[in-house]
Amino acid sequence: VLNLGVVDVEDNGNQYYCEVINTAGTATTNIMTLNVRFTPVLNDVKDVAVKETEKATFEVTIKRDGNPTDYTYQWFCNGEKIEGATKSTYTTPATTPDMNENGYYCEVTSKAGTVSSNTARLTVYYKATLSEFHEMTVIEGKSLTMNVEISKDGNLSEYTYQWYRNGQAIKGATNKTYTLENANRNMHGDKYYYTVTNNAGTATSNEAALTVLHLPTLGKLEDVAVIDGEEAKFVIPISTPGRPDTYRYEWYYRRNASEEWTLVEGNNIDTYQFVTNRDMDGWQYFVKVTNDAGSVNSNIATLTVYYTPTVA
Repeated sequence: VLNLGVVDVEDNGNQYYCEVINTAGTATTNIMTLNVRFTPVLNDVKDVAVKETEKATFEVTIKRDGNPTDYTYQWFCNGEKIEGATKSTYTTPATTPDMNENGYYCEVTSKAGTVSSNTARLTVYYKATLSEFHEMTVIEGKSLTMNVEISKDGNLSEYTYQWYRNGQAIKGATNKTYTLENANRNMHGDKYYYTVTNNAGTATSNEAALTVLHLPTLGKLEDVAVIDGEEAKFVIPISTPGRPDTYRYEWYYRRNASEEWTLVEGNNIDTYQFVTNRDMDGWQYFVKVTNDAGSVNSNIATLTVYYTPTVA
């Protein structure tokens, strides 16, 4: 009996025979070959990086064959068996952001046993997720700053930006904020959106409309002349409507140019009408018209009251 002790891979294929000797001579056995079963040595499974929606393929390769060489394969993701993944390569479904950093490894099995590969990591590059871009309001002559709003960062999070107005790229508007200087009424209704780009692609915001508020243009507040005791009526015309075109009116009067103005209480309309007397001759009036864009004052109009002389 030949006891080989512990054998290793290098012993595989060694051949042995035995000579049996007595006084009559020597007898030799047949040659016997040692068959050592052992598992293969695997190359490292490489990490894979893809863009969102692309598929990733992992491959296990044999660095040194085992004995025997009829292998079966089983792939795992994050420690869970992947059903049907029984080849030396495994291709994922279309990737999603949730698959980023998943770990994949393969078990290779033969009659000698099972060996596991290293765990390879999947990197999924995906775009940023943008918050809703809300409609904006600005007062004519003022500035407005628009901001990129990212609700979930992409991978990678190194971004470039581009702002658009009415479908056209705004030259030089490549920062996370865009400031509209000195808004005017001709910009009303313009639509803005922005894009955020990283290595995974470009995310595009929704369009948001711009509302530009502005004051109305007032017509002339005409002087009024009446006879003592008659009604006087001042009317302020709007020659160009404001935005919004709902207004608040405040009428003011003073008895002479050296007196402070007094607010007429409770007359929030475009007309101021009242009964006159001779003491009101020469009084002055104006109206302040207000909307959400601010206030504008009319010109000053004068009341003339005609009256008969007093006979001594």
